[in-house]
Amino acid sequence: MVFEVIVAILVPILVLIGGLVLLVFSSDTAVEHSVSIASALGASPLIIGIVLVSLGTESSSENHCTHCPIAHAFLG
Repeated sequence: MVFEVIVAILVPILVLIGGLVLLVFSSDTAVEHSVSIASALGASPLIIGIVLVSLGTESSSENHCTHCPIAHAFLG
């Protein structure tokens, strides 16, 4: 009984920690590769930074813009 409770608490915590580690590693790798590709194509560091920041923040603003009218129409 106690073992089941410990496993029920410990497994989600370990999965959360593992997911955060994978998120940090994959995002760092994606940024490094994006910068290397853009540098090889001759883009300036300012343009690389602007594009990476805009791509990183675009999905959240797009999500709000598309779902607000749908939620408003649904709620009344």
